[in-house]
Amino acid sequence: EPGNNDVRTDMATAFLYTNNPMEGVNQIKQVLDSDPNHVQANFNYGVMLSMIGRVDQALAQFEKVKTLVPEGSDNYRQANAAIETLRSSAGRTGSGRASAL
Repeated sequence: EPGNNDVRTDMATAFLYTNNPMEGVNQIKQVLDSDPNHVQANFNYGVMLSMIGRVDQALAQFEKVKTLVPEGSDNYRQANAAIETLRSSAGRTGSGRASAL
C-alpha cells in the first residue's frame, strides 16, 4: 500500500533490521514529506537518529512528537521517556552520543 503512511512507517522500521537499514530512513522520510505531522513516523525517525548518534536531532524529533499529541497520552509519555533516556545516556558518556533506545 504505497499511499498508506502507517504501512510505510511500519515497513521503514522493518528495514532497520535488515541488511539495508538506510532504506528504512528513506521510507520514513517519504512519510514525513507526505505528512510532516505523522506521529509514529516522527517518533520512529527519532529512534533512527538516536541509533546513529544524532542525539540533538533525535531530541528535536521526540519534542515534536510531544507537540503533536495530547499531554499524558501514550505517545507523549513514550516521547518523554525517549528524551529522558537520551539525555541520561549522553550525560553518562560525555560524548553527546547515546545508545539506541
